Amino acid sequence: MFIKKLHTPEGVKDYLPKEAALRIEIETKVAKVFKAFGYESIKTPTFEYEEVYENKGSISEKNMYKFVDADGSVLALRPDMTPAIARVAATSFDSDQTLRLCYFEDMFRSNINYRGKQREFTQAGVELIGEKSIYADAEVIILAIESVLATGIEDFKIEIGHSWFQEGLLEELKCSKDIKEKIIKAINNKDYVRVSELSFLSQGGEKIKNIMKRLPFLIGGKEVIKNIEGTFKNEKSEAALTYLKELYSLLENMGYGKYISFDLSVIGTMDYYTGLIFRGYTPGIGFSIIDGGRYDHLLSDFGTDLPAVGFAFKVNDIMSVMVDSYKEEGCIYVYAKKENLVKAYKYAAKLRKEGEKVIVSVKEASEDDKKPKNAKEIVIFREE
Repeated sequence: MFIKKLHTPEGVKDYLPKEAALRIEIETKVAKVFKAFGYESIKTPTFEYEEVYENKGSISEKNMYKFVDADGSVLALRPDMTPAIARVAATSFDSDQTLRLCYFEDMFRSNINYRGKQREFTQAGVELIGEKSIYADAEVIILAIESVLATGIEDFKIEIGHSWFQEGLLEELKCSKDIKEKIIKAINNKDYVRVSELSFLSQGGEKIKNIMKRLPFLIGGKEVIKNIEGTFKNEKSEAALTYLKELYSLLENMGYGKYISFDLSVIGTMDYYTGLIFRGYTPGIGFSIIDGGRYDHLLSDFGTDLPAVGFAFKVNDIMSVMVDSYKEEGCIYVYAKKENLVKAYKYAAKLRKEGEKVIVSVKEASEDDKKPKNAKEIVIFREE
């Protein structure tokens, strides 16, 4: 018999002390990096009017948790932070002000095809609003790299792409709107066999169809750009490659080249990403640990037309990489009888001021007692 009160719903979980401690440690380290780059913290409500999130990014309506307020308004639990920050930036700040905002918040998404993905998860992220330049994009990517490094992970790559590259190819394919939408969906699902099949239903030339067939192989180092140049005939895709080469050169000169690779197969939701798109990956996990990009039109939905770029740092996925090797900080155990309790507490207070974790216990104890797992030292107060 399945007793619901003894379990959590599918897609949510309890965080036991080790995981909770790891989560706090990750967030603390990443917060220091955000602050060092001049980003200021912001918090938004856990739920908002559903209109804030409708048709925004890759979060479809069926993936949102919705409920009806007492006044009949339809509200939604926060599935994505970027639209919420866009609302705040458009309504609470001067339009000529450059904003550097950061956050640590829980998100809620009803993943229909569960596949191990959490329905409640934590993201840290930044949004740079009011600047449209390759230097702003470079700053955000560098901040993403430094955030991952701060957690202790060194083996990872940030794969950069550009929404214009795929948009240009799709225009050159000269396919119907229906075929175009199906191709975009197949690319997002990484179903490249389906992409190839759909491309050959279009009116585009053989060269452009073969490029679509090669999408899974358009991922890697500088050779990816070199091998694809000159094989298409549209200015939009060419401009995307020129931008990516310049961005890579900039990052390489700043010492971050070893963390960067290209992914020309990446495609963003057409009403969300307007340029740079990037993802962060590390071995041992099948999902990206960072998602980011430029979204220059999102704020206009809230009444202020401002460019913006940012990323989301997936705390839960980072935790899954680190949890097995994570060791909690040791604790000092102080044992004392009642008559020595005052001395024991004064001693513990001194250690705590020095940054130590101390547990005081009133019990009989000896050196032969079994040492607690997380104990790095045991102190026993005796009569003398």
